Amino acid sequence: VKISLLLAWALWLIAASVARYLLARLYQRMQPDSSQAMRWENLFCIVSTLLGAGWGLSLMFVTAQAVSVPEVTIAFLLSSISMGLPPSLAPSPKAFVSFVLPILAPVVALMFSAGGDLNTATGLLLLIFTGVLLSLYVSSHRALMTTLAQGRENSKLLEMVRAAEKSLTAALREQETIFETAAVGLALVNNDGHVVKCNRRFGEILGIAPTEMAGKPLTLLRELTSGQGGTTRQTASNAAK
Repeated sequence: VKISLLLAWALWLIAASVARYLLARLYQRMQPDSSQAMRWENLFCIVSTLLGAGWGLSLMFVTAQAVSVPEVTIAFLLSSISMGLPPSLAPSPKAFVSFVLPILAPVVALMFSAGGDLNTATGLLLLIFTGVLLSLYVSSHRALMTTLAQGRENSKLLEMVRAAEKSLTAALREQETIFETAAVGLALVNNDGHVVKCNRRFGEILGIAPTEMAGKPLTLLRELTSGQGGTTRQTASNAAK
C-alpha cells in the first residue's frame, strides 16, 4: 500500500471526524427545539456518509491490492473495525445506514467480483459480520429509545411531584393563617396532653403568650383559669380540647 494513499485516507478521516465534532458542538450551543430535529439529523447523516465513504474507498483500494492471505485478513479486520464504530449512531437508524453502507458495499462488491475462494470467503465473512452488527445495533437502538422514554416519564413525574409539593405548601400556609387569625382560641395538643402550639386568641384568653404555652401540660390550664369566671374558664377548657 502506498504511503500517499494511507496519508490521504488518514487526513480524510481526521477532517470528517473534526466536522462531526464541530457539528456536535454547534448543536449543543444552539440547543434547537424538536421542530428542527430532522434538519440536524440530515446534517449529521451527510457527515456520517462522507466519513463512511472515506473508510469504504480506502478499504477498497487496500483490498484491491491484496494478493495474500495476511493482506486480505488485514483488509477484513480493518473493515470489521470500521463497521464497529457506529454505536454512537444508535439514536438515528438513518445515520447508521449512512455510515455503514458506504463501507460495506464497495468492499463486498469487490470481493465477490474478484472471484476466488479466498475473496469469496472474505466477502461472506463481511456479510455475516454485518448481520451481527445490525442485530447489535437494533438492540442498542431499542434500549436507548426505552431509556429516553423512561427519562421523559420520570421528568413528567418529577413535575407532578413538584406541583403537588407547591399545592401542599400553599394549603399548609393557608391553614396556618386560619389557625393564627381565628377569632376563637385554638390549641394543638399531643397524645401526652401537652400543648404543641396555640393561636394568639388562646393566649389572650389565658393571659399568657402563645410561645410560652408550647410544651405546657393541660393541667396548667386549670391553674391559670382557677381564679377566672366560669365563662372564661369554660372557654379556655373548650379551646384546649
